[in-house]
Amino acid sequence: MINIKLNNILFISCICFLLLFTACAKLKGEFVIKKKFDETYKKIKTNSLEFKSDEKIEWAFIPKKNTKRYKLAITLMKKKLVWVDVRTHIDHVDRFKKALYGTIENLNEGKYYIVITDVKEKIIIDKLHFSIYKDIDSQ
Repeated sequence: MINIKLNNILFISCICFLLLFTACAKLKGEFVIKKKFDETYKKIKTNSLEFKSDEKIEWAFIPKKNTKRYKLAITLMKKKLVWVDVRTHIDHVDRFKKALYGTIENLNEGKYYIVITDVKEKIIIDKLHFSIYKDIDSQ
């Protein structure tokens, strides 16, 4: 009787450990950006990014550790009455392709975000929120 209960507890503990391990195994990383005169990408240190509408910004999403292949959806969304898709494309990262790259350009004024989603697991990996504004001096 005691032996059966011990086996059940051991079995449940193993299941809990596996669930915890797989939940923590999701791809993690960070966004970096590069503006016109920057030589390298820079880490983002704020949650309120703002760019001029005539400015071209290069962004990258760099995973912290990656040894396997992840198929990812990169979606640009804009705030209207609700968040709407502006464009979406599929890409991947693996041990040979270490980052995702893109640009922010030719966008109208408004609030946007880029969302990186794991296609297979159907989970959001990360988001980059930003606003586009028109420069009063350039009109």
